[in-house]
Amino acid sequence: MEKTEEIKIIENNNLDTKVDIPQVLPVVPLRDIVIFPYMMYPILAGRDSTIKAINHALDKEKYLMLVTQIDPKTDEPTQENLYSYGTIARIIQVIRLPNNLIKVLVDGLVQAKAEKFIQNDFLQAEVTYQFQKVEESIELNALIRQTTKLFQDYLNSNRTIAQESLLAYENIKEADRKLYYIASTISVPIDIKQRLLEISDLKKQYFEIINILSSELEILQVEKDIE
Repeated sequence: MEKTEEIKIIENNNLDTKVDIPQVLPVVPLRDIVIFPYMMYPILAGRDSTIKAINHALDKEKYLMLVTQIDPKTDEPTQENLYSYGTIARIIQVIRLPNNLIKVLVDGLVQAKAEKFIQNDFLQAEVTYQFQKVEESIELNALIRQTTKLFQDYLNSNRTIAQESLLAYENIKEADRKLYYIASTISVPIDIKQRLLEISDLKKQYFEIINILSSELEILQVEKDIE
């Protein structure tokens, strides 16, 4: 008889993340993706160490430290093959699949830095959190306006991204959420996204995303001219 999927829904109790996130968290290494705050993403876990990290999180407060591998081909990454900056996420749903695989839906919460990695049966990290301080100002509003224009141009020039992304973006009100939505949507190399995640000041992040979008628009224009 074929083994059926076991689905487990994790209740979200709307915890105050500034108070309730532990200082030591299990680490889940990611291949070829950077998870940003406010981003929901399904992770398929098959490595024994990753499954142990997830099970540990499920037994505790459901929090994980998500960090991206420097070399995605490494099967069992150590701290030397992981970026120090990542995102704290909370487990929303777990599906246990055949062949000892686990599919985990995570919800990105806040930027963080792994100050120290701890290697046991699975990887853990002592973390510090980078809670964004969002203060409305004329400069921030100008940055958002310029970023919005560039993002619109980017979506109009990039055929691989659904145009519905612009409508979803326009429905977002919070300045930090807008930025992370763009960061998770654009098609750029991992190291560029990682660089953005490592900036702790929101205005500086907006300057960086403006540079990224401007550079990508130049590349897309050259590609269009070649065609």
